[in-house]
Amino acid sequence: PPSPPPSPPSPPSIPPPPLLPGGYFITGPCSLTDGGSCAASPNYPNSYGINEECTISGVPLVELETVAFDVEQCGSCGCDYLTVNGITYCG
Repeated sequence: PPSPPPSPPSPPSIPPPPLLPGGYFITGPCSLTDGGSCAASPNYPNSYGINEECTISGVPLVELETVAFDVEQCGSCGCDYLTVNGITYCG
């Protein structure tokens, strides 16, 4: 019997986002300002959009000070939340 056709090559893997100064990286529309010491959702201080999600990784372990935190509340953190080092905070 004839041999099967060769498999197409695997697509290249997507590289992780480039590290920003300080060794952290961001996925999504949020931002870090003040030299990486201030995290903000998109459009802050105004409302952010529906279904927006972002992740900031590689931030050094330092004390976290919350200046403003206001998210939509529904159920048990089902709508909007913030997770820091595995602990979830919500409205």
